[in-house]
Amino acid sequence: MTAASRSLATALWRARFASGLLRRSYTTWRDTTLKELRTEAKRRMHSPVAKQHEWLSAVLRGHFAYFGLPSNMRSMASFAYEVKRLWRRALARRSQRGMTWDRFNQLMKAYPLPMPTVTRSVRATPALAMG
Repeated sequence: MTAASRSLATALWRARFASGLLRRSYTTWRDTTLKELRTEAKRRMHSPVAKQHEWLSAVLRGHFAYFGLPSNMRSMASFAYEVKRLWRRALARRSQRGMTWDRFNQLMKAYPLPMPTVTRSVRATPALAMG
């Protein structure tokens, strides 16, 4: 590899990864965050459903705002699904009747969680200075 091709390869790597264009939700970070959310959901289990919905919506909006790049859509959808699962589990622990997926889906119609959205485009990211 010549010096010119090496500097070009470095520049391309920086343009794709160091600039944040391909920001990913790292699995270790995601798992840690989900673990903390599960603990907090258990703590808030007996709060009114509207308050729980407000809190989880804020969590998801913040996650999507930070990780909302087109290349990260799969990870954001996975995170949203896991948050939905942990909320159902927390609601299921509130009574002995439990919370079936049918009942939970009816609840989701009344209290929908935000869907993953792309909040940043590739073009909106400023170009890196070469050198």
